Amino acid sequence: MPKTQLCKNRSGRFYKRKKSSPGIPLANIILYSCFCLLAAFAVDELHAALECNGFNSDHPEWIFCDDFEDETALVRVGRYFEYGNDNGDFTLKDGVGLNNSLGMRALWQPGEVGAGGLKLGFGRNPSGYMNKEIRANEDFREVYYRMYLKMQAGWQGNPAKLSRATVIAGDDWSQAMIAHLWGDNKLNLLLDPVRCVDQRNNVKCIGYNDFSHMDWLGYQSGV
Repeated sequence: MPKTQLCKNRSGRFYKRKKSSPGIPLANIILYSCFCLLAAFAVDELHAALECNGFNSDHPEWIFCDDFEDETALVRVGRYFEYGNDNGDFTLKDGVGLNNSLGMRALWQPGEVGAGGLKLGFGRNPSGYMNKEIRANEDFREVYYRMYLKMQAGWQGNPAKLSRATVIAGDDWSQAMIAHLWGDNKLNLLLDPVRCVDQRNNVKCIGYNDFSHMDWLGYQSGV
């Protein structure tokens, strides 16, 4: 079975709606783009091509935007805190993005459970490792994000673990919540949120992926 090419297309934007209110601040958020199986979204090409240009001044409510036209290091101040290239299978390539622009290309091969990924941290965060100075002194109560993605023609499969957003509550990667964007058994995207705080807003999950203390709130498939 041949390798399958997946392309992350041009822009991903991240923005806030309002600052946090009292309670658990959704501040220490990291976003994982695991690039396992990807879904395709329609996009206005001209709008997407210009979306990240001057976004800090044009859209001060946006937290982060990356169209991958910046060929500087993916891991640096103002960008991602971690990048896994899956032995060269997930890399920045010319001609794979929108209108033959730069984009992130992933090769998915039979038997793999992951094909590389990017991790982005923003907001107030107890982990210095994750802090790349992206709005690092702010709390965010509501966060929305968007990715443009493209699959190779003829791709078949489930978009199993596309991304997850999580609130980091400690330097040991303890989590206060997880917002999974997975896939169901009908090839749809699926939201599967997790709560890791008790009724008094105390974080009860210890370390990363502490399944024994997670509260699964119920999943919802897309259409």
